[in-house]
Amino acid sequence: MKTALLFGATGLVGGLLLRELLADPTCERVTIVVRRPQPAPDARVAVVVAGMDTLESVREQLVGDAVFLAIGTTRAKTPDRAEYARIDRDYPLHAARLARANGAGWAGLVSSVGADAGASAFYLRTKGEAEQGLRALDFPSADVFRPGVLLGERAEHRPLERALMAAASVTNALLPGPWSKYRAIPAQTVARAMVVAARERRPGFAIHHWRGMRAAAAG
Repeated sequence: MKTALLFGATGLVGGLLLRELLADPTCERVTIVVRRPQPAPDARVAVVVAGMDTLESVREQLVGDAVFLAIGTTRAKTPDRAEYARIDRDYPLHAARLARANGAGWAGLVSSVGADAGASAFYLRTKGEAEQGLRALDFPSADVFRPGVLLGERAEHRPLERALMAAASVTNALLPGPWSKYRAIPAQTVARAMVVAARERRPGFAIHHWRGMRAAAAG
């Protein structure tokens, strides 16, 4: 993984992904795609300014051996369902499609525990459709990461998420065995597991839950 392409670098997982990539000795260059101009945090980082509707105009710059898709919104921030689906499903798939056309051999998508294209719940159905779409792009290697509640400091205020984070030590203990996939997980663990998967690049399509992400990050 000499070069990486990262979408969502200003978010919780995306920000940690950038740190992990810059700390990885195999990664020589990281291209981050952001909506607003910002200084490059490191000499190895190239900043591309583009949004969901302007990706085509910068498609030649969307190059990387691996593409990391950590794009997402919330219902509170984006109450309109159509717009929500555009951000959580259509945007990462469009980004992945362009990266694949430019030669990316691996893709990693941050999804959610319970994601299912056939789910009745809109949020889980949208996440499931994004996973389904990524699989259809036929990357030689692709991994989906399904965290539960993400533990970490966000720039934005999310009262419900903070309450769940505070209760994580108790709720995690009440979710043994097959229910462990619903446990809260540090965003750092998710980011580290993604970088490990990008380095290993195992053929095919794989989905990772709490146990698998923890094992990869610790390995």
